[in-house]
Amino acid sequence: MGEPHGGTYVSAAKGERKSDKFEKYYKDIKIVPEDEWDAFYTSLQTDLPTTFRIVNATLHTEYILRTVEEARSKAALQPDVGKFTRIPWYPNGLAYEVTISRSDLRKHADLKAFHQFLVKQSEAGTIYRQEAVSMVPAIFLDVQPHHRVLDMCAAPGSKTSQMLETMHALHRQRTKTDTPPPGVVVANDANPRRGHMLIHHLRHLNSPSFVCTTHAAQLFPNTHDPHTHVQNCT
Repeated sequence: MGEPHGGTYVSAAKGERKSDKFEKYYKDIKIVPEDEWDAFYTSLQTDLPTTFRIVNATLHTEYILRTVEEARSKAALQPDVGKFTRIPWYPNGLAYEVTISRSDLRKHADLKAFHQFLVKQSEAGTIYRQEAVSMVPAIFLDVQPHHRVLDMCAAPGSKTSQMLETMHALHRQRTKTDTPPPGVVVANDANPRRGHMLIHHLRHLNSPSFVCTTHAAQLFPNTHDPHTHVQNCT
């Protein structure tokens, strides 16, 4: 943690994860019961695991899944370096959690090769690095192929991608065709640079059901559905 300075955030000393002001503030507002404070604070100081999901809207999904499972089997033979597990609640078992350190990834030939594979597939858009907690909202939204979704603060695009993937996968499954779903996801971000990043991250889906806008959410214009002639769809 660090101190705010001139509108920016200055990191504390390398390796230090402590702030007396932070601790005092959250103790004063009693964010958790007093007997749970130590566990809460320890959790805040703990590194998040690496989590990723396999994109479920490409021709390479099955190949990527097989490769990841092979790597997971090899990692299981070296339990001392960390864990490589499936996230049990993610649909179709396409999300994973890895607690193997970078140094261990470099030490073991099989793990090093897999790490390089992850980097390349992430760049290719077949794997998406995403925190597990960020995967939850799109699952609960239960997006269907015919839905019209407005994501008002969409960048960098992980949840937007999830929704589009779901629409395409369900439509393909139900129609047995590769035609695009009838629904649409409108992804908005007020910052044009973040909008550009959003398009860059979702380019791999090649989806005609994706629209990107850069507009202030509180002033977002009314929309019109040409199929139902409903105004003010927002």
